[in-house]
Amino acid sequence: MKFSRFLTQSQHVLSLQGGQQQTSPETVATAGLEQFIFQTMEEWHVPGLAVAVIDGKSSWAKGFGHARINSTAPVTPYTQFFTGSTTKSFTAAAMAQVVDSSQFPHITWDTPISSLIRDDFVLSDPWATEHITIADALSHRTGYPDHDFVSYASPREAVRNLRNLPMSAEPRARYQYSNQLVTTIGYLIQNLYYPNDMWHGYLGLLGYVFQTKIWAPLGMGWTYLSTQFPHNEDPYRALADELWWHNDSKSYVVVPHAVHAGHEGAGMVVSCVADYVKWLRFMMGETRNEKVLSEKAKAAIKEPRIMTNPRHPMFTGPLWYAMGWGGGIFEGEEFWSHNGQMREHRTEMWMFPGKQFGVVIMANANGPAIEMILWRILYDKFEVPEEQRFNIEKRAQDVAKTQARSLETCVDRLYPRSLPPLSRPLPLTAYTGIYDNAGYGNFTIGLECGDSARKGYPADTPAHTTVEKGCALRGSGFLEFEGKAFHVDFEHVTGDYWVAWLFVDDYAPADLELTVRPQLCLRAQFRTGPDGAVEAFSGDFRREAEDGPLVWYVKRKTENVSASERPLFE
Repeated sequence: MKFSRFLTQSQHVLSLQGGQQQTSPETVATAGLEQFIFQTMEEWHVPGLAVAVIDGKSSWAKGFGHARINSTAPVTPYTQFFTGSTTKSFTAAAMAQVVDSSQFPHITWDTPISSLIRDDFVLSDPWATEHITIADALSHRTGYPDHDFVSYASPREAVRNLRNLPMSAEPRARYQYSNQLVTTIGYLIQNLYYPNDMWHGYLGLLGYVFQTKIWAPLGMGWTYLSTQFPHNEDPYRALADELWWHNDSKSYVVVPHAVHAGHEGAGMVVSCVADYVKWLRFMMGETRNEKVLSEKAKAAIKEPRIMTNPRHPMFTGPLWYAMGWGGGIFEGEEFWSHNGQMREHRTEMWMFPGKQFGVVIMANANGPAIEMILWRILYDKFEVPEEQRFNIEKRAQDVAKTQARSLETCVDRLYPRSLPPLSRPLPLTAYTGIYDNAGYGNFTIGLECGDSARKGYPADTPAHTTVEKGCALRGSGFLEFEGKAFHVDFEHVTGDYWVAWLFVDDYAPADLELTVRPQLCLRAQFRTGPDGAVEAFSGDFRREAEDGPLVWYVKRKTENVSASERPLFE
């Protein structure tokens, strides 16, 4: 399909309370910017996005392209998107309300979480259990990495599973982004307001807290948690498709929306740029509402808690993380920002309180276009000369090339040639079965036979799966936070060592004849017992480093299974 037919626009000048119209910030919202947005969307395959700019008393918002692939309805400032990890800013705000409230005089930012939800919050380290605080969890300094391959159905289940997951650093030693620990704070907030056990497994209570204590008082009438989203069919306010560009066929794949029930506090908000303008104005201090957050509470949220990057070519000095917001110095001005990605929806929100300047971008396809547009706006606002501007597009191209090379060199990179070449000790059927890990759930490996063993693989794929008698080993799993089902196909390297090629299933729907390419390559290993039978399997599902620890699963004492019998995590 030809992309250019989607490039329409819908402008909306946001209004002040009382109906007074605001003027467009002409220093930023220029015809040159709009032309750049169109060109960048087309080049980097983004069918639709919305942009909003706050510049002092002025606000400008415009939609570009279409929200849905088979619809003529344009993106507008009220088009709904999953906003991913920007949810964390609301969780931090709701927690700040608790800390400020006379209803909870015993709670401060330094209160250990285990003192409030002792039965649920048990970590894999006893000292960490007793000492990890609310501020630690909201600033990603708990010692936990982001175990994104873990599956769970509710926030409570996510919290209670932390005891089964390993830490990878000392508490407060370094920044490690963790969705599970921010989910914990969302669950804590729900339990403080609704302490009765009957509510513990109920989804939506955190959304009710957000709605009544933050969004409604700020006039954010089009913001929800995804579990409460009303699925409005008004074409100007409807939820945008999630779209992925399939480069081989030069077409878009509509990626199904996922229900992210386990991550209410970390990434489940659905909203629009018009509402996020109100959120940024409030957090920058231009609009005040002491019933939502005091200025003291806002300052606490924005206080730097841990360094995330000691230096970066685009910024002055180190970057930091506060609570629900990252920050740094750009062109002499402090900023706070957060991005969010949920499957193929992408959000960027940035604010510079000293200049009363903010930017929000929401798009229905992920990719470098969003970042390129964001930085064009920032560089224009701060009048950075062309020759001093960081080339975002070149960096995106370099990253794409690096990722391609990473896949092409996967086997040699993960397994140096110094390893002795050993034949596979067992037939493929010996490796099939259901494998269990206390924290990661189960992983089932079966045989995929006939044409389906390599269906859709392009000729130039780097994935050369091991085939025996027309069958290959295949395992199934779930990337929990983004709700992506995946499978891995196994390639034998030497002895008990394998490469697991990871494919995201929703990006090549079974009803479409599309080529499929691996997204990642992971180390994998099988272990045999004294009887010569396979007793355990491991994969690099922690993704901390290519030589980091593996996740080990113990094989159940059951019959081998075929691919058609494979469940996902039970």
